Amino acid sequence: MIYQCNNKLRATLLHDETASVVLKNILVKMDSEEFGMRKSERLVGGPKTLVKLVENGAIRIRIDENGRTYYNASDVLMNCRVRSTKNKRLASA
Repeated sequence: MIYQCNNKLRATLLHDETASVVLKNILVKMDSEEFGMRKSERLVGGPKTLVKLVENGAIRIRIDENGRTYYNASDVLMNCRVRSTKNKRLASA
C-alpha cells in the first residue's frame, strides 16, 4: 500500500520491528479470551488438527460445568493456518 506521510511517499505502514510488536500485543490481549470449539477448529485447520494440538499441549483448554470446551484464544491464534487462496471461479471454469 502506498500512502503519504509528512509529504513523503511510503510503501508500507509497518517499519522496523513494528509488525512483531503488534503481533505480540495482540497475543497478550487475547490470552484472557477464549474461543469455542467450532471457531477453534476453523482457525487451526480442522477437528483432527485441534485434537493433536490439545494433546501436545500447544493449546490450553477449559471445560465448564456443562461439559463445553473452551480454547485459549492466544494459543489458537498462534497455531492458526491460512486456507488455500484458490479462486473458485477459475476452478469451475
